[in-house]
This record gives sequence, C-alpha cells and structure tokens, in this order.
Amino acid sequence: MNKFPLMAFASIALTSTSFAVQFGPGTGGLFPDNTPSGLSSTISIGSGLTSIQSIQIIGLKHTWAGDLTATLTNPDGITVTLFQRVGSTTTTGVGDSSNFGSNDPTGGAGSNAANLTGLDYTFSESGTDLWALVTPAAFTGTMGAPSDTYLAFSNNFNAANPYTFTSFSSLATNTAGDWTLNISDNAAGDLNGGYTEWYINATPVPEPATLAALGLGAVALLRRRKKA
Repeated sequence: MNKFPLMAFASIALTSTSFAVQFGPGTGGLFPDNTPSGLSSTISIGSGLTSIQSIQIIGLKHTWAGDLTATLTNPDGITVTLFQRVGSTTTTGVGDSSNFGSNDPTGGAGSNAANLTGLDYTFSESGTDLWALVTPAAFTGTMGAPSDTYLAFSNNFNAANPYTFTSFSSLATNTAGDWTLNISDNAAGDLNGGYTEWYINATPVPEPATLAALGLGAVALLRRRKKA
C-alpha cells in the first residue's frame, strides 16, 4: 500500500475547512448629508479570517454616486476602501451623477433617494469596473448603476491615474472582533441615501476542533495501514 490514501484524506479534510462563509448582517441606515464621518455599522465575528472574498451591500441607494465613500476596517484597525467618490478627479470635484439604486418609474429621483429603489452591490477583487461603467457621457445623469459585483477601488484624485483597485490582502487577520463598514456622503444636496444591511463573505481560520479531527483521522488511518 502506498501513501496516497493518507495524502488524499488530508487534502479532502483541509479543503473542507477553506470554504467562504457569509457573516452578518450588519445593520443599515441613512447617510447623514455632507458628513465625512458617515454611517458606521459593525459585524462581530468570533473567529479570525484567513481571507476576504467580498463585501455585499443590500438595498444601497443614493442620488449622486460621486458623493459617497465606503471603507471596511478590520478588528486590528486596518482600513481598505471599497469605493471612493467615483468620477471625481480632484479633491474638490463633485464626482459622477449616476445613482446607486434605480429610479422610481413614476417620477425619477431628483435629489431625494426616497424616490429610488435600493439595489444590491458587491465589492470584490474581481468583477466589473464601476468607474469605467458610470463615467462615460452616455451613462451619466439619473441612470442607476445596476446590481453587480464591482472591483473595489480607491480614488487617486488626479486625471492621469484616477483610481487604484483595492487589495483585501491586508485585512486577513487571526483576530476575532468587530468589522466596520463606513459609508459617508461627502457633498451637500442629496438626501435620504442609505442601505438596508451588509455582509462579509470570507474564509474563517479553521477552529481547533476541526484541526484536531483532521489529526485524529490521519492517526487512525496510519494505524489501519500498519495493521494491514
């Protein structure tokens, strides 16, 4: 008998501990208008995470996408940007006028997100380029960015290299605790933006019990092999 069965057993057991898990929901609410401190919401996770796959924001709506900045902060205080003032190439720019959410078919949005239907948006290291989608002239105005998975990005506030895609690698942590989503409205005049709830999709650190079970299974297989 060769060593393949033991290796296969270990591989299967390890793989079973590496699936992504959805954590949440975190509570949503309305964004205070023109307030950089924004709206913060936390999801408390009782174990560490080995990687972040995506952040999902449910029912997001706002009448001027370029007003908003969203960040995620881990329990160790490390922060990454999910999206930031899309379409603005200067620190004083107004950004893109496209909506998060879709227009009320009976009358449009105006500057009041109460007239929008919130949509679901996911931010990840793979997906559609939100900046490239909303900034062409054909898309600007009252049209809403559709529900989709978008590449997370941070704004460089310059025309030559306007934005940089975000990596989630710095967020992986063995520390249990609160993960905080903050979304801020950074310009005046667009009211009642907000979202319903949010989720983290991530791979948890294997629990000690899982690792122990893996070890016991390997030992048992070795004993059976020796008896054979």
